[in-house]
Amino acid sequence: MSNSLLTFTQALWHGTELVLSSPLGPTSDQVAESLRFLKSVEIEYRAGLPEGVPTANLPAAEWALVTLYRVSQFLVFRELPEEMLRTELARPCPEQKSAAVCYGVDLSFRFLPELVRLTRAVNSQDPLLEFLKAWAAEWPLSSVGVSDVDFASIGSESIEPILENAALRMMYIDRILTTHDASRLTNPQVAEAVRTALGDFRELSPLIYDLVYGRENQ
Repeated sequence: MSNSLLTFTQALWHGTELVLSSPLGPTSDQVAESLRFLKSVEIEYRAGLPEGVPTANLPAAEWALVTLYRVSQFLVFRELPEEMLRTELARPCPEQKSAAVCYGVDLSFRFLPELVRLTRAVNSQDPLLEFLKAWAAEWPLSSVGVSDVDFASIGSESIEPILENAALRMMYIDRILTTHDASRLTNPQVAEAVRTALGDFRELSPLIYDLVYGRENQ
């Protein structure tokens, strides 16, 4: 039996067309094979990241990869019952929040914004969006660019592991500046981190610069 999860994972990482050939969930062997691929490409990926990125938490990475895969299947195979969708997607990450867990989840969930966009394009009332928006708030590192999420309400357990790790903090701020995601600035800790990173370099992101310094001067 071909490993459709592996094919899905390879397509994500290589930027090729995603093809989902089956609505069935992956077997344990398929998950193990896909994780081996993920670990191999992560080595090269982390070489382009800021120094100090933590070692990925593998149980968290596995949960995020399988979850993203199942969400994609539920989006494509519309005959799958909503009850199954709600049961499977309600399974939480098996690990407590930490820098290593946030990074492990981000290896797959960094594709979350695109999945939100695709889901909204199919059906703006899709029950999948309920889960996608909840994950967007729960995993802020991975969801920069996702709109309609109340980031002011993000708990400290979600944001602190990112801000306390210099490498993840830099990744997070860079994504905010790149996407001009001003919604993240509603969190005072994030706004201060962005302000510190920008310094006097308004040209890095004029929109974000004016917002963080405008808030400061009010």
